[in-house]
Amino acid sequence: MGQELTVAGSGHIVVQIEGDDNQVNLKGLAHLTLTRYLNRRQVESDADILSPYSLSIELVGRQTELASLRAWLASPKPIAVRVLTGRAGAGKTRLALELCETLTAEGWQAGFVTERELQRFLAAQNLSSWGWQRPCLVVVDYAAAHALTLHDWLAELSDHPGFTDRPLRLLLLERAAEPGSGWWQTAFGRGNSTDRAIRRLLDPPEPVALAGLVAREERRAVFAQALARAQDGLAAPVQGDDPHFDDQLATLTWGGEPLFLMMAGLLAAWHGVRQVLALSRIDLAFDLAGRELARIARFAGTNQAQATLLTHLAGYVTLVRGLAAYALRQASPRE
Repeated sequence: MGQELTVAGSGHIVVQIEGDDNQVNLKGLAHLTLTRYLNRRQVESDADILSPYSLSIELVGRQTELASLRAWLASPKPIAVRVLTGRAGAGKTRLALELCETLTAEGWQAGFVTERELQRFLAAQNLSSWGWQRPCLVVVDYAAAHALTLHDWLAELSDHPGFTDRPLRLLLLERAAEPGSGWWQTAFGRGNSTDRAIRRLLDPPEPVALAGLVAREERRAVFAQALARAQDGLAAPVQGDDPHFDDQLATLTWGGEPLFLMMAGLLAAWHGVRQVLALSRIDLAFDLAGRELARIARFAGTNQAQATLLTHLAGYVTLVRGLAAYALRQASPRE
């Protein structure tokens, strides 16, 4: 006699059993783990304010981009892939995080997939028979670094018929993409039958560039929020109160990039509003880096040797894109 077996988790598994001496093993059931980086939301330093994962300020000026992504999510294609490009600081990761937050509240499975999880899931599950339980958005940041694994993912997904009631969307983020060369060619192939099937998943078939912030009020809003986070009570000039500030904000070479507007907002607490807008991208970065290194060195008190080691380790950890505590304990004596 058939029976149903329900397993707790993100969805239900229905197993129908007929006959005798059957065995069901669910312990090794393949599953994909997505993250929204909830453990990175705490703000303890200026660097945390600048991190897109902290969601330290409200998203500004991305209504058009969100509407485009919404249309992509709602398209009739069961499975679709989009590549979103933009230079460092343009706000790609922040935009994707905002989308994941909204979709999760609406019942989607949405989040980022790490490099390790990309590889683990590929080894555990043939994606052509993957059975996700709800509408699903998978975000892959730094897509170029995962191009080979992505090709294998997409090759298997291109054989999946998909589900009309629960779409699957893959959003790939990268600074640049050139169709037909570089990491794009690695991920989407050269043109054999498998590669053509992979490319049919692309929607649109070309990368979508994330535009900079153009409107003065959008730039002002990003700057003002960062300034307020840097020091309570500080505020950017209201439109029209300081024509010189308004003109600077409108003509900045880096004014369309949210990250640099946030950097400027933080530094305005020490340099003043007008002065900080005269700085270059490099000036902004070095000034903030110097302040962060000084903050780290203060943990050593008056011990200069310890201060030097701490700042050296900060650079070490940054270059390897983060270390767990146990790994740092192993690295510190060697360094």
